[in-house]
Amino acid sequence: MGLIYDSGDSAQFMSGLNAIINNMRMAVDSFNQACNYLTSTVGTFGMQGKAYEAGGDLFAGTIQPVLQDLNFVLDDLSTDLMTYSGADPEVAQYGYLDEEMLNQVLTSLKQEKVLYESVILISPSSLKRTFETSLNHINSAIKKAEDELQALHDFDNITSGLFQSADRSLNSLAAVVGALMGSSINPDGTIKMSVKFKAAYAKFDNDVLMAGSINQVVEKVLEKGSASDKQTLREQLKAEVKDLRLDGWDRAAIKAYLAYLGRYTLKDAQSDQVTPQQKIKSYWRSVHNVGSKIYTSLFNASRLKPYAKLNLLLNRQLGGYIDQNGFLQLPANRKYHLKAQISPTSSFFPAMRDTVVAAYKNNSKGLKADSLGQELHLFRSYLDRSYLNYIRQYDGLKHDLPAEATDYQRLQQFMKDHHLEADYSTGANYHNRYQGTFTYPENMKVQLMKDSTAKTKNDGRMIEFIVNIQNGSFVSEWNAYDQHLNADGTVNSDPSIYSNQEQEMIANTESFNYGVPSGGQGNHVPSTYYKTHQNLDVSHPKDPEIRQQATAKNKFKSEADYDKGGDYVDIVKNGEKDIKSWDDYIKHKDNRSISNEYNKYVAWTKKYHQYPNYQPGFSYYLEHQN
Repeated sequence: MGLIYDSGDSAQFMSGLNAIINNMRMAVDSFNQACNYLTSTVGTFGMQGKAYEAGGDLFAGTIQPVLQDLNFVLDDLSTDLMTYSGADPEVAQYGYLDEEMLNQVLTSLKQEKVLYESVILISPSSLKRTFETSLNHINSAIKKAEDELQALHDFDNITSGLFQSADRSLNSLAAVVGALMGSSINPDGTIKMSVKFKAAYAKFDNDVLMAGSINQVVEKVLEKGSASDKQTLREQLKAEVKDLRLDGWDRAAIKAYLAYLGRYTLKDAQSDQVTPQQKIKSYWRSVHNVGSKIYTSLFNASRLKPYAKLNLLLNRQLGGYIDQNGFLQLPANRKYHLKAQISPTSSFFPAMRDTVVAAYKNNSKGLKADSLGQELHLFRSYLDRSYLNYIRQYDGLKHDLPAEATDYQRLQQFMKDHHLEADYSTGANYHNRYQGTFTYPENMKVQLMKDSTAKTKNDGRMIEFIVNIQNGSFVSEWNAYDQHLNADGTVNSDPSIYSNQEQEMIANTESFNYGVPSGGQGNHVPSTYYKTHQNLDVSHPKDPEIRQQATAKNKFKSEADYDKGGDYVDIVKNGEKDIKSWDDYIKHKDNRSISNEYNKYVAWTKKYHQYPNYQPGFSYYLEHQN
């Protein structure tokens, strides 16, 4: 059964939930006022004695914390209701929408369109206008149905992750409030708690605040700890669970957080020679680092729909926004921030790839479909920055790489240390843009990992580096952007401040691949990723204004591939073998000599190797040109 939306049902749902929240809020507020009054007046005239002191202690020590917990759940529900209410008007304008019915209508209309187009081709001129008018009506009807279907899907993407375990929360919440309402104060000032209160709160504590899971962690990591230490950690984790919920994480993700603590705390604390409590505090800091190991465990465990998960990461947590120059900004002062250095082998990258593929693979517009898609396209440059930073500081497992090592030498050492193989086979003409007259490529493309047949969490040709063949430096837009950072960590995106040299870096930059490129001979693209590179990477939303200007035809343009009427042929197709052959050849030669030899290489390639995916590279050319 497909998605169904009814504006009447939706309005009734919003009104009903709002009434429930308000009624429960009033009950909690009434108890809060009574608690505040009692605790502030105990010990004053007429409110003295052990009975009143006991009552004050009970309210301060038991009832008020319970009320705080109840308010937390109400705040959580209110936030979700606000998000739902904000998305509702975009679809409510259509009244009633049925996904299956809309798809049937679209199929019928498109068939009718094909029929009318065929009739128009064979009709006499006197009848064409009539049929064309009918065809216009059909096209309008198709657009209307497509708009309605898109609105329904957008609404589902935004709201499907809301109200996680809402029934459980509301039922537990209502039971606790009801039990409190059934309590009374005796004439001597003591409080007669409802017999149901203890059981109701215990259920609420376990169902909503995950007390059982918290206790398991506490008992495991502090097996020999004091009762005081255990209670302190218990309260700390309870507060963290609340915080994670308010941050937008669902129950599955929060359970993954607690499971992570239970699994790794003792081992990591011993390794780092710190206490378990200190280690858990470091985990708490890391869970706010998008791309960290613990963040990725929550991201993978979350049962939010892919679209909702991406929206949570990019907008709610990182606070991303597109500025007046079309540049995605990630403010540095956010509670969550993207980890500055992420290893190319991190499981976060395949998780991002799979989530984007799942959210947009079946949308014919790809990332062009909506504003989140636009943000995700621009976000890939921040992913680039994180792994570039990691490699640029990498000095080997033995920390013995010299300070003057080039970017590429560091990348080579990283691949050697981690037993990785890179792919050099995908074309690099869009990373060799030039001004004036094209002479020969200066940059090569290096992608990790070389290949993968995995149908999920595939890391094949995902991480991308653009390297200057001659000096081994990374060519990246971040060579420019990092020179123009604002005080709050955002990038000054005004195109007018960037030099010609900086614009060349921006034009030829690397780009993280959400989809899986085909690459060269022998590489694999599993069926689950078929056409994802074309739909998510090649065909993409607008670049920021600075990159649009840098890649304009009157600025830095790309040479067409040799099989498409141009003279572009990659120098490097087989890694070190081609790099060495090229380096050896160009030593002590001037640009004219190098350009002349490159032209011979192009002519030879056009003659003997017509398909770029099977192009053998410069070393093979030198060996076989005669």
